[in-house]
Amino acid sequence: KKLRFAPPFHHPSPDAAQVVVFAGPPGAGKTTTLIKIAIRECLAQRQSVRILSVDPYRVAAHEKLRSFAAIIGVGFTAINSVQEFSAAVEESRNKSVVLVDTPGYSPTELDGAKEIAICLERVPNKRIHLVLPASTKRLDLTRSIRDYAAFQPDYLLFTKLDETGSQGAILSAALEADKPLSFFAHGQNIPEDIEPAHARILLASVFRPEVAEAVSAA
Repeated sequence: KKLRFAPPFHHPSPDAAQVVVFAGPPGAGKTTTLIKIAIRECLAQRQSVRILSVDPYRVAAHEKLRSFAAIIGVGFTAINSVQEFSAAVEESRNKSVVLVDTPGYSPTELDGAKEIAICLERVPNKRIHLVLPASTKRLDLTRSIRDYAAFQPDYLLFTKLDETGSQGAILSAALEADKPLSFFAHGQNIPEDIEPAHARILLASVFRPEVAEAVSAA
């Protein structure tokens, strides 16, 4: 009963772009997750999309996302400074959804994360997903949630569920952070390996499948 889940991925009114930000540690799968959501939740619903890739430190980091954006046929902007970010969001306000990929920061690079987080505070109509690997130990998940608190995430989004047989760390992190869960990603296939978060998949690692289904329904 304490677990909370994000509402369905909704789309804004025609005159207000919804800005969806993906933040999280290096290797969490932010870029792949962004593309999955762009296809499944935006393009499949015939929503206009623009992708912004923010990385002031590694210019080459934009190239993977630029290639994906070209393949799926959506607009793309590479942003190499925090100053460029606000302008890019303003230029994209005619889109239905603006998807923002942010850099992964190690614990020693968090000053840069705070800089982007402060910039995001001024962006209206945004939702921030903190992307975390489900295969990470509970204490490391807790540390990442603390490290990225400056982003004020609205939701936790877990990836790499296929790399662990236990979801106990996810349960602990979700309850401790008191944040709704948005999506579960469980593989590299684009766009198939992602689904809205729900209780059944978490409880199945704790209870027998039929019990998990009953508890989830309750």
